[in-house]
Amino acid sequence: MSSVRQTSPSISFASIYLVVVLTILTIAYLVLCHIGGFAPGDILRIIAETSFVAHQNIIFYININRYPLPSYLYIGILAATFGVGLLTKVFAGRIPPQYSDRSLFSHLRYVIVVMIVLINIMQLLGINTFWQNLGGMFTGPGKYENSPLARPKRVAQAYRDALRDQPLSGIFASDMNIDEDPGMLEHRSFAYFLYPVDIRNVYNQERTVWVAYELRDSASKVPEGFKIFYQYDENNLIAIKQP
Repeated sequence: MSSVRQTSPSISFASIYLVVVLTILTIAYLVLCHIGGFAPGDILRIIAETSFVAHQNIIFYININRYPLPSYLYIGILAATFGVGLLTKVFAGRIPPQYSDRSLFSHLRYVIVVMIVLINIMQLLGINTFWQNLGGMFTGPGKYENSPLARPKRVAQAYRDALRDQPLSGIFASDMNIDEDPGMLEHRSFAYFLYPVDIRNVYNQERTVWVAYELRDSASKVPEGFKIFYQYDENNLIAIKQP
């Protein structure tokens, strides 16, 4: 005699419970996007691309419409918790008692678990994007040599050879914005490969070298009292302070 395997009512309602939580979170997300004036797809892309940042000691917080992303997560968690709690009370008697008799704190725990899963999914997407970008930059013949990270090494090496690796202190000049990436990363890379020529005032001594890197028409911007010592190209040169 064959038996028909039936789905447990509690398992079925657990699925419905999850769908309800995700629906409320989605509604809250759409409302916040509308208030902030952002397209929902753009926000998801930003979160996915920036939720994982490979850095040894920095945590990046995303600001959306002047407010940090965690504040929106808290709003979504609270909205889902109160929404599910209200629905379970409204439909009490028609749903399993283990759901209708739960406290708000119990609903909160389940909503937080769902939110953690969603955040981990976003981080996995961010990790995937990071490795794709890294692979596109360095994988394949000649990729690294033509990447933005290779140019500061080539220019710095040429400067060091011209200065015969003297431990000098220099003034850095560039058109790049070195306060944020990609200019910040390129500047740090250039300073690393330029050592022992110091452009970050580590030696704390008189600066006797003027170092131009990616500075348009650099020859015309050499400061008074300095003379061009070596020119890599029209945007890159070093000048020595005259006695």
